[in-house]
Amino acid sequence: MTEMIWNLQTAKRHHRRSAGIAERLAELLPRDEPVLDLGCGPGYYLSVLAGRGFKCLGVEGTPSIGEIADFGAIVEADLTKPLTIEWPRSTVVCLEVAEHIQEAFEATLLDAIDRYCSRVAVISWAIPGQRGRGHVNCRPSSYVYERFRGRGFELLPEMTFALREAAEDHVKYFRNTLLAFERR
Repeated sequence: MTEMIWNLQTAKRHHRRSAGIAERLAELLPRDEPVLDLGCGPGYYLSVLAGRGFKCLGVEGTPSIGEIADFGAIVEADLTKPLTIEWPRSTVVCLEVAEHIQEAFEATLLDAIDRYCSRVAVISWAIPGQRGRGHVNCRPSSYVYERFRGRGFELLPEMTFALREAAEDHVKYFRNTLLAFERR
């Protein structure tokens, strides 16, 4: 599945970031838990969270991502393969990743989120018709909701809407794709 993993030049040109979402994550995520960002790209969100006192680790498939990283603690791993890292159960963030993973491998990504999530998971998943480079598995939010519900999570509506409202115009797709869940 590595053909969907961006190379370093593509990552440099196409990773987007939202200062509004980063700030809102820092306000809303549990302060007593570390944060694991699956598919973190150059680690912008982790950089902001670490700056606010969170213990953080990122996982990214782009080879040599450290060369352009905003954050130093990033493990290179292909999220279409089972993830085994030394890291405690955490708050899990997974933004703009699932739509880049073919349907045959989406359960592997969801397994990683489930395995490492202690309480809160924040995910975005491109919806059908959403443009984007490498989108091979867009899903309606109802689909994502059902997958998480089936794994013992419930939607956190207030956090979901607060994060969606924080998205600036250049990342307005987050207004339709961000979802926050809590393990039951």
